[in-house]
Amino acid sequence: MDYRSIYTGKSSTESPDKNQVNIPSPEKKGKFMLAVYIIAAFVILGAVTGIFLAYTQEVPEVADLRNYKPNMSTAIYDNNGNLVSQLFAEQRTVVKIAQVPAILQNAILSKEDPNFYQHGGFDFKAIIRATVNNLSHGKIVEGASTITQQLARNLFLNREKTIGRKIKEALLALQIEKYYTKSEILELYCNQIFFGAGAYGVEAASRTYFGKHVEELTLPECAVLAALPQAPSSYNPYRNPELALEKRNVVLNIMTERGVITPEERDEAINTPLTLSKLEVKNAPYFVEYIRQQLEGTYGNTVIYKGGLKVYTTLDTNLQNIAQDLMTKHVRNLQAKIESKTGKPLSQPLQGALIAMEPSTGNIKAMIGGLDYNENEFNRAVQAKRQTGSAFKPIVYTSAIDNGFRVSDVLMDSPIVYKNTNGTDWRPENYSGKFSGPVILLNGLAFSMNVVTVKLLDKIGIRTAQKYAHKMGISSSLADDLTLGLGSSSISLLEMTTAFATLANGGMKPEPLSVLSVKDNSGKELENHISKLTEALPETTAYIVTFMMENVIDRGTGTSIRRLGFTGPAAGKTGTTNEFTDTWFIGFTPRMVLAIWIGCDTKENLGKQMTGGYACAPLWAEIMLKAYGSSDAEFPVPNNIVFKKICVKSGMLADKNCPAPIDAPFVEGTEPVKFCTLHSDTSASFMHSDFDDYESGEDAPANPAPKTNNEDPDSEEEGGALTF
Repeated sequence: MDYRSIYTGKSSTESPDKNQVNIPSPEKKGKFMLAVYIIAAFVILGAVTGIFLAYTQEVPEVADLRNYKPNMSTAIYDNNGNLVSQLFAEQRTVVKIAQVPAILQNAILSKEDPNFYQHGGFDFKAIIRATVNNLSHGKIVEGASTITQQLARNLFLNREKTIGRKIKEALLALQIEKYYTKSEILELYCNQIFFGAGAYGVEAASRTYFGKHVEELTLPECAVLAALPQAPSSYNPYRNPELALEKRNVVLNIMTERGVITPEERDEAINTPLTLSKLEVKNAPYFVEYIRQQLEGTYGNTVIYKGGLKVYTTLDTNLQNIAQDLMTKHVRNLQAKIESKTGKPLSQPLQGALIAMEPSTGNIKAMIGGLDYNENEFNRAVQAKRQTGSAFKPIVYTSAIDNGFRVSDVLMDSPIVYKNTNGTDWRPENYSGKFSGPVILLNGLAFSMNVVTVKLLDKIGIRTAQKYAHKMGISSSLADDLTLGLGSSSISLLEMTTAFATLANGGMKPEPLSVLSVKDNSGKELENHISKLTEALPETTAYIVTFMMENVIDRGTGTSIRRLGFTGPAAGKTGTTNEFTDTWFIGFTPRMVLAIWIGCDTKENLGKQMTGGYACAPLWAEIMLKAYGSSDAEFPVPNNIVFKKICVKSGMLADKNCPAPIDAPFVEGTEPVKFCTLHSDTSASFMHSDFDDYESGEDAPANPAPKTNNEDPDSEEEGGALTF
């Protein structure tokens, strides 16, 4: 047979029709088509190979993915290792796959990639199934991307819907499967994927939606999370709880179909209500920002927000929460009282600030910089400098005691005139507008007498008081005139807290400490801090001034502390500035210093009743009582301190006729030796103790005018001009 012709049923000996077309035989045609297909296949394969090779040059190297570090949150912990807050560009806490419960792994795999352990990067069956479903529905109802492809997309690519991206995605998936085990891929996925509400990774999602760590999740909670990556915003249970429930139940049904859970487990989970909760990671915002500012200088913002630092701090979360809650209520109640009394609203919100410091270490245990960080990030505890009023007076008395004055020494509480530098007169006044005659220093501080304090400062010298203030931890510039003694200088709450902590710590000034240690994301320690103490005062001086400040609380301007039920050793000082714009109370026990300021950001008169003893001291008592119950530790008494019972009027050794004598401390060898002549049977005139230094021309009244609560609701002596 002629293979060049096609069989038609005629004999081969017949002469061919010259006009007949020469049609190839079926056998020959088949061989020809096979050749065409082979050539076409090679062309297509070559083209595809060329395209893949071209795209291969564009995809990133995945061999080092094992060392990949996603953007991680910097975690800030309290003194007990509890999470306080996080700083992040992406809220993420990396966990090991062993920490992810099997039921959550199965929920994710059932929903996203049921053939995960069988395919090598992409799933041909899933692609065919998704194509059929999408065509039958006339829209995209199902995706075919494997977990490996999703990981590749999230790690290396954008979300543009192009053929080029899909090719790169497939190439990357193949490479990832080549270099990494399935467990490693699943771990990367669980830490990388976005779950909505700012949460990246399963741990952040668990805390964001259910207020717990990932290993604590239940089956219905796992199903909620497994549904989220498909549409994190739409399925967000906070925004769309009904839709989130619907999608949760879809996942539960899929898990049942796959044999991961039983129908009974599914039904129980479906009947479980959706309960949402956040594990609060934005506590103590002013303290956290204070920490962030310290970290910024060392590590920079990139490391802080993406590097996954672990920062261990001094914060006592329990104390912080108690203080924040009580301060918010207290300040709002105060504002309501002020506005009710004046009949008009304040022109601005009343604010408050607080610092709690452990005096033996300088550890900052609580910090409040304002009532609402979201409204105003300005930290009034650290950044604001306000006049301190009488809260500064203990520093004046510290300077005096350390330079030879005693608690029993007497100064005249009587009118005096000082010349201002411009030639005008300044007449310091007491809060009550009255004078008490001879006053021992113990009472001068306890009852916050302005005139006595100014006269004492005049005697020791302004420079001396400034020197002691700086030694005790105050770095702000200080007034260069006698108004210094009445608190005319603007000082931060943190500085004042440190100064009082120096007294509470027996004269050893603690450096304020907030960061204990910092570790990187692998656990390597980057820095470690211990307490730094500097000797600022003799122990005897610190103890004597502390004793004087105990009298402030026991019988002076801070007696509201006792009325509210706080018992045990405690010392402190109230403070109120001119025009009643700033109120202070700084109190301490042997174990804790708690400093409080209340006022307005822009000076505004709060009313005459709003003194430190009224506005701040009760809050101090409330916080301390709720946090600690009361004070049980005693202030340690130095070895060379002796106690003598003295008359609170004359300052001399108490006679049997002296009313309410008090045991007062003295450095051994400086105690009074003469008995009171003011209340003796033989005396008709006042003898003012061994301290013989009256102001010229001043006579003590025979019957000093007593103070009454009607004259001074807070028993606090405030007033006098603050310009000198």
